[in-house]
Amino acid sequence: MNHLGFKNITVSELQTWIQNSEEFFLIDVREQYEREICDIGGKLMNFHAIMNNLDAIPRTIPVVLYCHYGERSYFIAQILSQMHNFNNIYNLLHGINAWATEIDSSMPKY
Repeated sequence: MNHLGFKNITVSELQTWIQNSEEFFLIDVREQYEREICDIGGKLMNFHAIMNNLDAIPRTIPVVLYCHYGERSYFIAQILSQMHNFNNIYNLLHGINAWATEIDSSMPKY
């Protein structure tokens, strides 16, 4: 954990979690129109949906947040960690763009 209260995870680390069937909860913090372009799964919850449904976010398993470049998810990870006392939050570094670049080159970029 860093000084911000949450952890970062790379796309290769996340791919390993998926391949190893690790238990985690994935949240796509983008908007619906972005998800229609490309996605790696998870529950679609933008900032407002997350803030209005904090009880829907597990506290006992890792929760990975992702967005386009990792900036919105970073911001939300800070809020969940610092203001709502989540200690199981991970931010996907460089977002789905990194996934499309490093893991799945067939994925559309935007």
